[in-house]
Amino acid sequence: MKVDEMKFEGPGWGREHVSIRLTPNRKTRLLSLARELPPDATPTDAIDRSLDLAIASIMARGREKDFSADIDELRSALVNMEARLGLACAHASQSIADLSGQLASAMPLIEETADDARRVREVVDAATDDDEGSDDAQAGAAPLSIRDWIARETLRVGASAAQTVALRAEWMATRKTSQSLLAMDFSCELLVVDDRRANSTGPSSRSTARVNLIASDCALAKGGASDVACLVCERRDAGAWLLRFHALNAQRKIGAMIASLLA
Repeated sequence: MKVDEMKFEGPGWGREHVSIRLTPNRKTRLLSLARELPPDATPTDAIDRSLDLAIASIMARGREKDFSADIDELRSALVNMEARLGLACAHASQSIADLSGQLASAMPLIEETADDARRVREVVDAATDDDEGSDDAQAGAAPLSIRDWIARETLRVGASAAQTVALRAEWMATRKTSQSLLAMDFSCELLVVDDRRANSTGPSSRSTARVNLIASDCALAKGGASDVACLVCERRDAGAWLLRFHALNAQRKIGAMIASLLA
């Protein structure tokens, strides 16, 4: 609303001119304002100055109220943001917990899939091998994987359910299958089945078996053409075998373990 549109009940607002009596008290107060004005300032100038100061004070109080309202609004927004952030953190924590539970539940399937993939790789390696360094390869057949070799030999001696076997393994060849993995061929002979000597009804069977997925930095990979080891095998779940390669000393006795791996 404009000033000329505002209505007041007090007398004198309709006049064009107003005379003000300069009482001693009023004059003293106007003079205190006039000190901040030029030397030729009149009482009217002091009155105008007092009006300016009063209006400025009113406007300042209005700005303080607006600022206070802004602070209250900002504080409310921060409280709401903190509450939303707390809900988001709780949701994220629950999601992480759910994901961890799902991963834990999926681990057996992941391990089983990895085991299947390893067996498929062994089959592919056996099917595509053209290594001429083994007797089996010269006969036109790729070496059996160590797992299949054990299954064949324990069946041959009537001990297909054996839990532990011991072999004499003589290194024959090593080939690189990837940047970090090797396959090694051994000339193997079954010696012991479940703590009993392997008494075969047929001729002694020494043939080539392949051990796949050997890390290139494994101690076993440092073997040479003259190395002979004792291979102790323990049956594990899903038809796997834990292989422990032991050195043979000068008296052909079992010595320290060279390496162990799962096949």
